Amino acid sequence: MHYAMEDLAQNPPEADAVSEIDQDWLNTFSSHAAKRSQHDMQVLWGKVLAGEIRKPGSFKLRTLAAQSILEQPEASLIHRAAQFTIDRDKIYLGAEKQLLSLDELLELASLDVIVEANGLDLHAAAGPGRLGE
Repeated sequence: MHYAMEDLAQNPPEADAVSEIDQDWLNTFSSHAAKRSQHDMQVLWGKVLAGEIRKPGSFKLRTLAAQSILEQPEASLIHRAAQFTIDRDKIYLGAEKQLLSLDELLELASLDVIVEANGLDLHAAAGPGRLGE
């Protein structure tokens, strides 16, 4: 809860949420988040809660379940991949112009963050747009 409050203080909601956070969502969140002791993962759970407070319904229960089994290196890789915009068959690099290695692309595919990485054909599991939004 501490990390969510910090995130909300740094980036407050623009307006009051139009709906309340679902009680089942809160129960699931609490169950998963309480099991993580590593600082970076606690911060990540705080960001999820802050995002849900800003806009209830932003994170599905399935997303919470997937995040609950992520290890720190996987979470870091997904965060790094979120810098790239993937639109159909093109990858648009961020300002840093860093590339992901083949091993990193295969790891993202194994995590179902991207669903296909054959040759130049790459599709985000979330569909066209920016990963991580």
